[in-house]
Amino acid sequence: MSNVTVTTTIPLETSLKNKVEKFILKKTGSAADIEYIIETEILGGIIIKIGDVVYDGSIKRQLDKLKQNF
Repeated sequence: MSNVTVTTTIPLETSLKNKVEKFILKKTGSAADIEYIIETEILGGIIIKIGDVVYDGSIKRQLDKLKQNF
């Protein structure tokens, strides 16, 4: 079983939680114990960490990336 964390700024609605869980199942190939974390520092979006792999769709990351390009 994979160690998975999902970080958002607000709690996810059931329909979005189901989509996230399907994504995780597709990536891991098996059931995972998911820890949901609320963190306002990311400003919005979602970060999914599966083991050592991070899928960072946070607004903070996008702003940091934009800042680096200027």
